[in-house]
Amino acid sequence: KKSITTFHCLPEFPLYAVLIKFYFYFCAIFSMIRSEKIIVLSKDYFKSIFFHKIFYSKTVEISPYVITQKKNLSLKIGNKNMNIGYLGRLSNEKGLEYLIQVSNKMLSKGIKHELIIAGNDKDKRFYNYISSLKNLSSNNPNIKFIGYINEQKKDIFYKNIDLFVLPSINSFEAFGIVQLEAMSYGIPVIASNICGVRTIVNNTQCGLLFEKKNVRDLYNKIVNFKQNKFNPEIIKLNLEKHYNKDKFENQISEL
Repeated sequence: KKSITTFHCLPEFPLYAVLIKFYFYFCAIFSMIRSEKIIVLSKDYFKSIFFHKIFYSKTVEISPYVITQKKNLSLKIGNKNMNIGYLGRLSNEKGLEYLIQVSNKMLSKGIKHELIIAGNDKDKRFYNYISSLKNLSSNNPNIKFIGYINEQKKDIFYKNIDLFVLPSINSFEAFGIVQLEAMSYGIPVIASNICGVRTIVNNTQCGLLFEKKNVRDLYNKIVNFKQNKFNPEIIKLNLEKHYNKDKFENQISEL
């Protein structure tokens, strides 16, 4: 029978778990050999993995689509701070310690800002990592952990930030769908310049990329991002051009 494989990512594991990583890698290779077509979120990410280039001819990049939102700018009247947001899992691959270090540096230099970190801070899987993040930010009143948020609170979250940052550090972040969500509100994104994650910023030109784990580079990108004069309506237009429902449905139909 004809098969279609959807390939998301090759999980990142420490050296002592190399056999587990090989298991995932081998199963993916076996599946792709048997497949008529391979759907990926980002060809940039897919071809970065060893040996995957031989499957490139039957690889199809089909990205999610997003519906743009109406952003109520009146929520931020009178707030002169730079509001920086993050939303997602509070897990190691997200690189949040680098974003917190940037906020600490901004605080020491007297730069008015607020860093709002949304995500389940009670997640037992990442207890040690979350504890280290809170310790790192314990002396910084500008950092707020607001925990898990529902759809209504998510809407308020996006409407109250000026900039969204995704500082991911490894291949567990193969695309970064949350970037699309932020841009749907007209919010520019700063993301790590790693395979897959950079795809959205490169396609839309609605954000900036920084060298992963590089606090100085991330600091400079955040502090100077307003110089790029990102227009919320232009962000939405560029987003709809590349990540719209019609394009998604046409690609699926052709497949």
